Amino acid sequence: MNAQAADPEKVTDDHIFMLGWGNISAGSDTTGVSLSAILYHLIRNPGAMERLVDEISSKRDGRKCAETTIPFAETQQMPFLQACIKEGMRLHSATGLPLWRVVPKGGADICGRFFPKGNIVGVNTWVAHYNEDAFGQDAHLFKPDRWLEASGNQLRIMESFFMPFGKGSRTCIGRHISMLEMSKLLPVLIQNFEFELAGVKEHWKTQNHWFVMPLDFNVKVRMKA
Repeated sequence: MNAQAADPEKVTDDHIFMLGWGNISAGSDTTGVSLSAILYHLIRNPGAMERLVDEISSKRDGRKCAETTIPFAETQQMPFLQACIKEGMRLHSATGLPLWRVVPKGGADICGRFFPKGNIVGVNTWVAHYNEDAFGQDAHLFKPDRWLEASGNQLRIMESFFMPFGKGSRTCIGRHISMLEMSKLLPVLIQNFEFELAGVKEHWKTQNHWFVMPLDFNVKVRMKA
């Protein structure tokens, strides 16, 4: 608003609307899609779900997450939880289109190829996240342990290809809030409820409208005794 008051021709009402809409939708849809993806893959992999339940119960010393607020710092001491979050976001990135960049003056060498000034380039997160050179021939599988077992150069390669929040100067400024929300919410859901897919036989269907949204993710939820 201050910027518009200083220069109303440069900062129009349309700019303010789009900035406000972006702040609201980007923060909710991306985190919501990621939470859905993590739960979807955990439900389809009961061994991983059981292991996560055990880790949460062990770290919480039997305390129910619903009874006492779980601090974010405590969730960082749950390595399998963090690995599940990371693997779910790798397999299903919330965004399905590249964040494009314009090649600056002087051009740029990218992966051994020269791109002149003015060219538009970008990387699709889904392509990077399913790269078998980085994640192995089982890159299509939900395997949280890949983040716990990799070390040294292999882990560095995986991290360099992992970009659910983007990379470089355009990295999502809300990534820390998103990770905090998922880290605090997932233990509460998993410790207190049982989940069962309803109607999904093989793989869910999704649709890419910039955000890659699930179309038929129906779940039966039961409170644990």
